[in-house]
Amino acid sequence: MEAVLQIQGLNKYFGRKKVVDNLNLELYRGEVFGFLGPNGAGKTTTIKMVMSLLQRDGGKVIINGFDIDKQFEKAMACVGGIVENPETYHYMTGLQNLRQYARMRSGVTEERIREVIRFVGLENRINEKVKKYSLGMKQRLGVAQSIMHHPDLLILDEPTNGLDPSGIKELRDLLKRLAHEENICVMVSSHLLSEMQLMCDRVGIISNGSLVDIKNISDLTSETQGQRQFHIAVKGSAANAMALIDDRPTALEDDRHFSVTVDSEDEISDIITLLAVNQVKLITVTEAARNLEEVFIELTGTEGGHQIG
Repeated sequence: MEAVLQIQGLNKYFGRKKVVDNLNLELYRGEVFGFLGPNGAGKTTTIKMVMSLLQRDGGKVIINGFDIDKQFEKAMACVGGIVENPETYHYMTGLQNLRQYARMRSGVTEERIREVIRFVGLENRINEKVKKYSLGMKQRLGVAQSIMHHPDLLILDEPTNGLDPSGIKELRDLLKRLAHEENICVMVSSHLLSEMQLMCDRVGIISNGSLVDIKNISDLTSETQGQRQFHIAVKGSAANAMALIDDRPTALEDDRHFSVTVDSEDEISDIITLLAVNQVKLITVTEAARNLEEVFIELTGTEGGHQIG
């Protein structure tokens, strides 16, 4: 496999505190790589150093074979990215934004602009002003800006923040297509395990500035399949419904809502059947999202990161 990004011994201090500690990573063409860690674990700090937005205190960054210390312009020409929020001119249309950005990159033709518009699915809205765009549309426009110059590496920092479920799915599908069809190396940071499981091929797990492990997403999924919690809403008394379930941990949330912890999908199916047989009318049954800090405790026995960026 061809390594597009190589991070070797990366270090960063904020004052006396070491917030990125001897980080080593290799990312490959054609994959979506998830940079996974709790808020404050060092993800954004690392990304900013890779993109030369923040000075390093040690280590090397090599992009597509170019050392950013020795061949900075060639290295940066291989990168596209969004750190935090896409930068756009809200008073201009999406198309005007792309044309403005194209002037900053060599070799971006009008044909290429139209190509990326089609790729991100903005054909029907590209002539509207960006101030009318939803957050998901702004993210897609940001991706279009980032890939116009045919980068080898696309870096997105917490790209799904604030998106609704539809926007998250659209962005997720787009990034997978970029990696698997366009053969780009895509690096995505997140603190949400559920996003990484659906989007990524591999994940690097970071905690307190140190790389804990690198795993294929299938391995991570199998290792984190433990107990699962479901929220149940009933028409009637939640306490009465809970009383029917005497072999699983339950917790009353309010008059009509309670939660139950199970070990498998079969168990929640049995509970739903039990409630139905006893004429308990169900309104909703939803699985609780697992936060990454819980997964970290399971995988590493350590707590999540502090607020270091």
